[in-house]
Amino acid sequence: MNFDVSVIIPMKNLGESIKSVLKSLRDSTGGINTEYILLDINSSDNTMLQALNGVKLLELNGRVIQCGNSSYGAVLNSGLRNSQGVYSTFIFPKHMYKNFIKTYYEGALQSSADVIFGKKPESDSSKGISLSSVKISGEEMFNALICGYTSLDLGAMMFKNSFINNRKVFFDDESSVGYAEEYVYKSLLLAEKIFQCDYVMERDSSIEVPKSLAAADDFSCFGKIEGMLRIRELLDYCNAKEDTKEKFEKEKLPEVVLGCVDSLIKKGYDIKTVKRALKIKGYEKLLVVSAKSNKTIKRAVFNFNYMPWIYKPR
Repeated sequence: MNFDVSVIIPMKNLGESIKSVLKSLRDSTGGINTEYILLDINSSDNTMLQALNGVKLLELNGRVIQCGNSSYGAVLNSGLRNSQGVYSTFIFPKHMYKNFIKTYYEGALQSSADVIFGKKPESDSSKGISLSSVKISGEEMFNALICGYTSLDLGAMMFKNSFINNRKVFFDDESSVGYAEEYVYKSLLLAEKIFQCDYVMERDSSIEVPKSLAAADDFSCFGKIEGMLRIRELLDYCNAKEDTKEKFEKEKLPEVVLGCVDSLIKKGYDIKTVKRALKIKGYEKLLVVSAKSNKTIKRAVFNFNYMPWIYKPR
């Protein structure tokens, strides 16, 4: 491998904004041998040309790859398979964080961890816990996430490439919804060592490209459920603790299914249509809770299963 860090950037219809993104990244990675892998997802404007010009103008080690109209999972896998860095990180121009790469790479050198991440701001007291001084396993961090004790964002994490390749930590090639959460869970469950940097993650609104509304299939939300079913299989493969598996099956899975239910109802579908769609896919079998499940989830599942006429989207 020739680089310290590979920065993987998916892009679609960013136009000249990609140059500002690249300049910000260059300015924040001084001293690190960095490569930039820019993945164009069938842009209809001049994004690819602007990206090529930006790489040349800023004298970056970079490549621009046309991925066509592929799913996000396939696009990000292309970036990982083309990566020549010791570590890789993902930058999403419409959801960016400030200057974390240098600090994360220093943490990677210090820890040799498979997965590196930071801390949530302390102002968000429910999600700002610090684990930098505590030795915690990937499964324990996974548990903290599904319990809501903390949160992670794929756009502010770093992964060791040897870990990715040896453990086959790739995205599902067909996934375009829920791929980020699935990948975070997958990487934690397969990692031998994780490390939290003493660095507070902060969104970079000054560089972020404004989000645009994209047409999507109303039922594309079912992709999130499929991703969580793959994680359920992975929990068995990893011999996760029974408490972890029960928490996931009896709380996280029902929560994700109900999230799709709520989305469809808000888009105008009646409860009977939603129930029929769940039954066709077999997802209604996932709406099972236990005595240990969150009270809110238990109540919502009960209402949807037995008194759908009073069910209200959360």
